[in-house]
Amino acid sequence: MNPYRPLFWSLVYIGRSWGGIRPRRIVNWVQRRAFQSDKFSESEFQWWQDRWGSELLLNAHYLIDSQIIASGYYDKILHSCIERVVRAGMVCFDVGANIGAVTLHLAQKVGRAGYVHAFEPLTHISKRLAQNVQRNELENVSVHKLALSNRSGTGSFAYAPVQNFNQGMGSLVNSKNSALSRTLDVETMTVDEFVRTRKIDRLDLMKIDIQGGEIGLLEGAVDTLARFSPDLLVEVSPEDLSGVEKSSRDLLALLESNGYRIYELTSKGAPGKRLTSGEISPEYFSENIVCTKRPLRLNTVL
Repeated sequence: MNPYRPLFWSLVYIGRSWGGIRPRRIVNWVQRRAFQSDKFSESEFQWWQDRWGSELLLNAHYLIDSQIIASGYYDKILHSCIERVVRAGMVCFDVGANIGAVTLHLAQKVGRAGYVHAFEPLTHISKRLAQNVQRNELENVSVHKLALSNRSGTGSFAYAPVQNFNQGMGSLVNSKNSALSRTLDVETMTVDEFVRTRKIDRLDLMKIDIQGGEIGLLEGAVDTLARFSPDLLVEVSPEDLSGVEKSSRDLLALLESNGYRIYELTSKGAPGKRLTSGEISPEYFSENIVCTKRPLRLNTVL
């Protein structure tokens, strides 16, 4: 038996009640030795509650799953921002929803008067996303097995095999990553076409984490961004953006051309330092920036 597994579960049960053992790198180090060094097993999926009481089907072999198991969340800053800005009745898009950790939190915050559209093109991940939505009996969420892009049709989606510990790397544009050894043709659609065909008449927030596909999505969302001015939570990954021969500066410049002001997020999920395309490095990286067209109030709530 792998000796690190009992240690991992001990750390989980000891630390979970207050948000996980810190520093988190200790748990991550143990998890790598306990699970990533062993063969992936479908039998190890279990239902776990996140910090907000939603249930997710998780396997400790996976990076995102193991952090939710150990701490109750994966990206604390992103979830803190959601707690801060999302209100009942809002309509949100979770683009690159993965297994739905953000989707479920958004659905809880917008309530029955609001709605969440979750987009995840990869078959086996979209299936687990749908299972998580169903498990929580969410009637205010729709799961869409498609990739939002700058054109409607099909696209080649590169992804990692199911046994790879990081299932969050799939991309329409970055096939250079050696871990993305498989491809799948997926349905693509522009945001503008999706909004038009679904007759969506409100959009308050979009979370966008699509591994370099952000520029394509924005190019296909010009009318929607002008019409609704949703706040945006966006990952900036220069490595992934290089797949379309673009840089972090190019992404921020496109956001600015659509009328957005851009801020880093503080550790509490509030807008912090303002960013401009002319001042950042082309290699600037951030897991989350917040983009808004609205003035910030003194308490930094959008």
